[in-house]
Amino acid sequence: MGRTIALVVHSYCPSDVRVWRYAVGLRRAGWEVEVHCLRNDGQLGEEVIGSIRVVRTAIRRRRGSLGRYALEYGVFTAAACWRLLVRRRRPDVVHVHTPPDFLVFAALPARLRGARILLDLHEIMPEFFQQKYGASVGHVAIRALRAVERASIRFADRAVTVSEPLRERFIERGADASRMTVVMNAPDGDAFPHGASAYLDGKGPEDRYRLVYHGTMTSLYGVDLAIRALAMTRERWPFRLDLYGDGEEMRALVAQAAESGVADRVVFHGLVPHGEIPGILRTAGAGLIATRPGPLSDLSLSNKLWEMLWVGLPVVAADLPSYRRYLGPDAALYFRAGDVDSLAQSLARLAGLTDAERASLGRRAAAVAFQWHWQDELRHYLEVLEGLCGD
Repeated sequence: MGRTIALVVHSYCPSDVRVWRYAVGLRRAGWEVEVHCLRNDGQLGEEVIGSIRVVRTAIRRRRGSLGRYALEYGVFTAAACWRLLVRRRRPDVVHVHTPPDFLVFAALPARLRGARILLDLHEIMPEFFQQKYGASVGHVAIRALRAVERASIRFADRAVTVSEPLRERFIERGADASRMTVVMNAPDGDAFPHGASAYLDGKGPEDRYRLVYHGTMTSLYGVDLAIRALAMTRERWPFRLDLYGDGEEMRALVAQAAESGVADRVVFHGLVPHGEIPGILRTAGAGLIATRPGPLSDLSLSNKLWEMLWVGLPVVAADLPSYRRYLGPDAALYFRAGDVDSLAQSLARLAGLTDAERASLGRRAAAVAFQWHWQDELRHYLEVLEGLCGD
């Protein structure tokens, strides 16, 4: 019988792209895979999808106060712990995905039976809550989150995270560098066509002014800044903003677009299957990433940005340290993060580019982005698992 692995995540599957790509890659590599996750409306409690067993707990993910997060995370952790406890055959590896960091302790029953534990740090929780709630570094909740982070990383046999800036921050706070690896959430070359050779194909004059953003509708990602910048430039250029996704601020953003006089230029498409994103990006005129600066944003690397660059789409992006580190100065049109006037000026720069100049920008972006792709990252991940099982 082959090796077995249990993926534990406080999210929905198979819609969680990173987790599901792990699951599919593991199955292809010969592992027996089961995924423990949340249960959304209309989903079965348990099913098999492509030889991957999915076990769902009837908990819905909801945003709210710090206390609301703690309660939801705690209930799911207890449920995941129980499911792993009563499992007849213990897995060889339990791969726990954050947030929350303390979800890793749900793997305690499996560890006591000899399983190895891998912690996957999708986020850096102290900085996440600092930016979300405006808490100071010395706030008691932030200090507690740092303590939980250290304990969680120590409990795991190995840890992975999504970017080098995050890895460096974890190490600064005491993580063992030799036990922490970066597995980037890079685009999958099988799903995302690479390059800008077809950027101009099938595009009309109006398409060059069509901006696109796909992701969560929240202040962190600066969608409100994008709408304000669109209102500032509407007299000179016919920009249109296509938004794909949902989030806690959707209604407020719809109202803002109406109040700003650009309701006819901001289109809210809602959630779409991730498989449709490559086609949406290829038909747009440019991508827009307006992430606000902050303790979390300054360390994070947007997967949305990476997908835009991968297909050769010109991108207007917030000038954040993590973006500059990976992309350099020439792969995007940068603006001062959080500054709507600077964003409007970058849109003016974009409007002034010829189609050939836009295509050239897209090719530079694609050349940078193609240094990282999911097939290589999956290989690194499988090497980490082999090392765990061989220890």
